[in-house]
Amino acid sequence: HFSILFFFLHRTISGGAWPGAPGFYYAAVVPLSVCLLCSTVYHTFMPLPYGEAFYQKLLLIDYLSVYNTMLWPQMYAIYWSLYCYPEMQKQANVVYYSVSCACVVLALRATNNRQRLVPFGVQSLLRLALLGTRVYLRAGSPEGTQLYIAVEVTGILGGLLNAARCPELFRPGAFDFVFNSHQLMHILTAVCQLCCFFAGQADYYYWEVHSCDNHSRD
Repeated sequence: HFSILFFFLHRTISGGAWPGAPGFYYAAVVPLSVCLLCSTVYHTFMPLPYGEAFYQKLLLIDYLSVYNTMLWPQMYAIYWSLYCYPEMQKQANVVYYSVSCACVVLALRATNNRQRLVPFGVQSLLRLALLGTRVYLRAGSPEGTQLYIAVEVTGILGGLLNAARCPELFRPGAFDFVFNSHQLMHILTAVCQLCCFFAGQADYYYWEVHSCDNHSRD
């Protein structure tokens, strides 16, 4: 957790913000850094014998911090994916953030892990719809498109491994300390977050030298 957190902090302190879009840069870096910090707090304090209520509060903090990593970086994903389509851009923002607000309500009312997964699933479908639109329009940086595909693949794969308890399900005891499903999920989540950041960065530099005048699906 801290290795990725230090990466983002180092980039920010050393002046690595995107000069023409500092707001988008911090929309990328801050939620990811907060998520990694909250996850570290959750895993550090969860073994303490302070009761179920204490654990549920830690879990909620961790859950909402992860949710934030999919909420705010989508601002620049929508903006640069639909850079040449301002009306579609507005509609995508309205749909995504309206549905996301409803998902927050569902998340806060959730009483079990299955219910908590629903908002993530809904957001994932919305992101896949945007990604499909981006691919169809051939919009944004080709490298950014590849990285956004990697974001979804690593995120979904990490969630599936964690839910399926794979590989320890097939060899109980062999993965108690290393390479169990939870550890693999965190590794894939870290890769997912880095891909999301670099996808935004690729789009930023792409639109620095390209314009809508020479953009076409053909």
